[in-house]
Amino acid sequence: MKVWQRARMSLDTSLVRGRDDVAHTRARLLALSPASTLRRGYAIVQHSNDGVVRSAAEVDPGEMLTVRFAADQLTVRASNDAGDG
Repeated sequence: MKVWQRARMSLDTSLVRGRDDVAHTRARLLALSPASTLRRGYAIVQHSNDGVVRSAAEVDPGEMLTVRFAADQLTVRASNDAGDG
């Protein structure tokens, strides 16, 4: 086999491997994206400044919040009702 043929095969192999790596990275990014999470039925709750609500303790009673779903969103007002009864 000639040198240029080996070089061509090596380059082809590297390109295929690189394309596979990019495809796998893209798939992981899509799976972990907030939009994918929303499509699975979850919602993202945000403060009025767009910061994500991570616990009920950081929400003040009466605070306006945005609840984001896959296709749309709601604006809601937080209640001081614990909702455990």
